Amino acid sequence: MKLSRVLLLLVIGSLMFQYIPVNHSSSEFTTISDNNDVRYNTGANEYEIEVYSQNDLEKTAETLSWWPNDDKDSTMMQFIITIDDVDIIADLQNISFNVFTVYEELEITFFSLDISPSSLIVKEGNLILITNYSYGSNFPASNYSLELEVFFSDGTIDYYLDENQIILNKYGYKISSELVDFVVDFCQGYETIIPITLRNIGQIDTLVAINLTLMENFPAEEIIYEFDQEPYFELFAGEMIMVNIVMIVEGEGQDFPAHIDLRYNVEYYNDSTDGYFHLDADVMTFETRLLPEYTTPGYILKHLEYGELINTLTEPSNKGEGQLYFLQNDSMSFSLQLFNLGFNDELFTIDILNEIINYQLIFQNFSYSSVQLLNEQNLKVERGASIEIIFELDELEAMENFPFPFTVSSNYPEHNINLKINFAKQPLVNEDLILTSNSSATMFNLSNNDTTDVGVNISQYSELLTFENQWTINCDIEGLIEVTLHPLEQSCSAPNDEQQISINSSMELMIHFNFDQTLPAVNYYLNLTINHDPNVHESNLSNSIMFHLFMPLIEDEQNNTDSNENNSDGNQTDNSQTNGNNSSTNNNTTGTPVDDCADIQCDACPLGMVSDPNGGCCACMEAPETNVDSGNQTGEQGELQNGDSTKTATEESNMPTYLIIGLVIAALVAAVVIIRARKSSETPQIVSNKTITQLPMPALPLPGLPIPSAPVVLQEWTDDNGYSWRQMSDRTIMWWNGSDWIPYGKN
Repeated sequence: MKLSRVLLLLVIGSLMFQYIPVNHSSSEFTTISDNNDVRYNTGANEYEIEVYSQNDLEKTAETLSWWPNDDKDSTMMQFIITIDDVDIIADLQNISFNVFTVYEELEITFFSLDISPSSLIVKEGNLILITNYSYGSNFPASNYSLELEVFFSDGTIDYYLDENQIILNKYGYKISSELVDFVVDFCQGYETIIPITLRNIGQIDTLVAINLTLMENFPAEEIIYEFDQEPYFELFAGEMIMVNIVMIVEGEGQDFPAHIDLRYNVEYYNDSTDGYFHLDADVMTFETRLLPEYTTPGYILKHLEYGELINTLTEPSNKGEGQLYFLQNDSMSFSLQLFNLGFNDELFTIDILNEIINYQLIFQNFSYSSVQLLNEQNLKVERGASIEIIFELDELEAMENFPFPFTVSSNYPEHNINLKINFAKQPLVNEDLILTSNSSATMFNLSNNDTTDVGVNISQYSELLTFENQWTINCDIEGLIEVTLHPLEQSCSAPNDEQQISINSSMELMIHFNFDQTLPAVNYYLNLTINHDPNVHESNLSNSIMFHLFMPLIEDEQNNTDSNENNSDGNQTDNSQTNGNNSSTNNNTTGTPVDDCADIQCDACPLGMVSDPNGGCCACMEAPETNVDSGNQTGEQGELQNGDSTKTATEESNMPTYLIIGLVIAALVAAVVIIRARKSSETPQIVSNKTITQLPMPALPLPGLPIPSAPVVLQEWTDDNGYSWRQMSDRTIMWWNGSDWIPYGKN
């Protein structure tokens, strides 16, 4: 009987397969032809043939073992042929690919293909061909070799042989189960079925025997079981049998096993000995779950862009409340995925408690304008399965914040769950996002190459699941002042549309200022702003800080020159004019006495006395009663003017000495202004044929002009924040606190 089957197989094979006489010697199957180096002068050409299962997308390892009666999806071979030299394509004429085996001195072709050079693709400098082939169940078991014959335009041929690359096994079996991930669900008092599929995938006309045994790693009183048929099976090649293991949990599950093991033993029948021989033995392991009849549904609540808000499958203690921020967006979406965690099928219903919000629901690609219409669709969920419902909310721009509560009900009221999403326009943050080093100073005197420290604190947003903590930095400042942010090393004074300063974490920054020394001595402002810049939604969330920059007053060199010229003019010794200081000789000095006394600060003379021009520095004498030229009207005017000057000096002599010392800087500035004003108003009058006689002027204490009793206001302004400021003549900057002027600093 068995011998007749072998003879029948040989007859069928002779009819179905093409036989080719063996006409190649082993020396001809070489990887490299002898004349290859001569043709290309680029070294040896190498060929490679790989074979994979078509379902193996990763291509991690070649598939070498196959079975003639395997599942149809597992019989698809994918061949990848590689020629390592892309330059060879210019000389190629044709390529022959052959998969064959030798059976009783005959070559049996398993698969053959003629390859045109135009069908090759170039990849990473190589020539590649990918082809698929699905073999039939009637191929004999054998070791199959891969052969390439490369034909060139000049008539030469290269041979490449990879011997015994593919193995078709004679005996084979497959044991499987349709259970997902090999997980078995049990429920007390309910029947559980473990389905098993057995198949002989070996060469045609082979026979295997499979014996199944359930290993009892559980108490007999806890679980009872039986096979729906005898657990011993004989299968010819291509045959398949289904067997079920029926199990019932009788106990309360206190000693319920974590897994169940099914042992199998496989034997094959050998025709030559007319007996069974051991082929393989192993264990199939199933994980177990003991479920209640019905239970609270599991759920995943997630934002469609930001991801999960709540997941009770991974965190069972998670509360049913989430937070979403719609910022400047008019609509927002989130999804609810419901899981049936009980043993029996579940029926869910949803109830939205805040109907004032405009919404729509999407389920299985259909849109529903109300939750009542959705519940009419019978939201039935099988054990271990889930459904997903998408909520879309609209018209949010007019809202600031609002709750969106809803409930999910199941077959039993005690298993209902309450959920709520709190919607807010933006996160509530009580602290400033930008702070200076001492948390308050935003006003300071500005000097070139100056720096100040500032911190950007966005850590308050880092823990928010649905807030994208991405920001950009912008500056608003006069274009002539350059601002650089360290350690970002980016200029912060470029136009807004050119700035690309992005941050997504808190950092300490240093602001560096650089400007031209010729800038006008006025006050400047730096507005440092961080703007929320998410990728998902639109946002106008921002935070800024205003710096007040006080530019130092730079002395005008032209004014100083004019003052010196005026003083020089006042000290001239012309024949017809003398200055206010007598130029008589002083024994204690060398040079002009006037020049020597000019550097000495004298105390004021007593009331009724004036400086003595002949008495040396700081000498006083009684004031003269008259000083008149009888023949000259202009002289009378000069007498009156001199008398006024004397009177002014006498009145000033009553001023306390400590005020003169304390306000000497202000007096010098005022003296320059007043002297220039007087010189312009007191133009000498000249009468023809008459001589104007000037009497010596009494010497006054330097600078010889009225000294203000207090600093005067040079400039007053109000900044953008409503603060009022003053610039005083003594360079003091003051600000108004609502009741008094408070000194801020000197400029």
